[in-house]
Parts: sequence; structure tokens; C-alpha cells
Amino acid sequence: MASIPKNDRVIKTVFISDLHLGTKACKADQLLHFLKNIGTPKTLYLVGDIIDLWRMRSHFWTQKHNDVIQQILALSKKGTRIYYITGNHDEYLREFKNFSFGDITVCDEAAYVSYYENTIKIIHGDQFDSFLKSWVVTGHLGAWFYEKSLRLSNIISWVRRHLGLKYWSLSRFIQEKATRATKVVQNFETIMVDTYREQGYNAVLCGHDHIPNIKNINGFMYLNCGDWTENCTAIIEYDDGNIELISHLNKKMVALKIWNQSRY
Repeated sequence: MASIPKNDRVIKTVFISDLHLGTKACKADQLLHFLKNIGTPKTLYLVGDIIDLWRMRSHFWTQKHNDVIQQILALSKKGTRIYYITGNHDEYLREFKNFSFGDITVCDEAAYVSYYENTIKIIHGDQFDSFLKSWVVTGHLGAWFYEKSLRLSNIISWVRRHLGLKYWSLSRFIQEKATRATKVVQNFETIMVDTYREQGYNAVLCGHDHIPNIKNINGFMYLNCGDWTENCTAIIEYDDGNIELISHLNKKMVALKIWNQSRY
């Protein structure tokens, strides 16, 4: 089993979202490897859509999904403080908000103060998705369609790989096009940024739309964890204060974008 390269930095805090455990789309093997190789961070934020209660009716739950849960619990036992931020796919857990068991707390949202004392609002993000809030049935249908497109995408990727062609994802193409069309109406990122800027935060961190990113929007930082159905991404704060968006595809940690807070 490959391992994450070691360096002098220590992982302080980890943010992951949209695991969608309980679905065939979840890349549980990649996720488990990641969780086993991050050491014992001080805090782990599960930023919504962790267990996909929308799709649990399909009764898809493998030993790897159990292993992911067990690894999260193992981190808690080792001293990692865990916050489970609820999302729309696990919205039923919102009835238990502010409920704690051991070092694990279930909540709708949280606030995080970074190494350089930037205040970051943490929320799944569906609360700002006006399209989803207005069309819940469409949201369920979209989740079903996205899962099916992932399966077809895997087949296409296998064929292209054996033909020596460059990797191309059908599901990502469809999802990005659909998301862009929706954002024209709802301005998902802008509304969220404006809301928390007015509340005095320096940044907002979310998930929900499966588009991993770190970017500066008019002096306010927007961070999105991405997902573990296709991108296999996370946001990590190291003990030197840098915050990175990393990819863990093929069980290798690669930095995609960096927020150097010392220059912010």
C-alpha cells in the first residue's frame, strides 16, 4: 500500500465533505487510506453529506464503508476532536444538532479560528442552494442521476485508458455544466461570501457542489472541500499555518491550491 510522503509539517486540522457513504459512488478505499495516513490531527471537520441517507434505500454498504466509520472513531479515541456538520443528504441528523458523544459533536455549522487567527465559517452549503431548497424532489432525482453517471464514467474511463487516451470524466462534465447553470440563478458562492463577510468572518468553508476550490473573492476567502465520489479532495491546515486543498487520487497526496495565510 502506498503511503503519503512524510515531511516536517504536521497536519493540524482536516476538513472533508461529501463522502456519500452508503452509495456505490463513494471511493471508500481511497478515503480509508487517506484517513489512516493523516496522523492524529487536532481536529477533523466532516462538512456534510457524510452518510448518504437519501440513497441508503439502495442498501449499499460494504465492509470498506464500515472501516471508514471505524477509522473516524479510532481518530476520536486517539484524541482528535471531531465535528459532524450536517448536509442535505444527511439532513435527518439535524434533529440531533448540538448533540455530543465523546469527542464527536453533531452541528449545523461551526466557526474555526486558524493559526493566523482568521475566522472561518464552516457550513455544508445547501442552505444557500435556492434551487435545491425550492425543488427537493429534483434534488433527489439529481443525486440518483449523478450516481448513475459516475458508474458510466468509470466504464468510459476504463475504455479510454486501454486505448491510451487522456482521462476524461463524463460525470464531472455533466455535474460542472449543471452547477454552472444553477449558479447563474442562485450565485451560490457570492451569496455565501457576502453573508459571512457581513458577519465579520474572514473566510467560509463548505462542500455541497463537489467542486473543490480555494479562491479569494474580493478579499474574502472561499474554500470548498470537494468530494470523495470523484475528486477525492480535502482541505488541510498544517502547523505552519498554510491551508491547502489536496487531492488524494490514486492514494497520493498532491497539493492543488494553497492559502498562504501569512500573506493574506
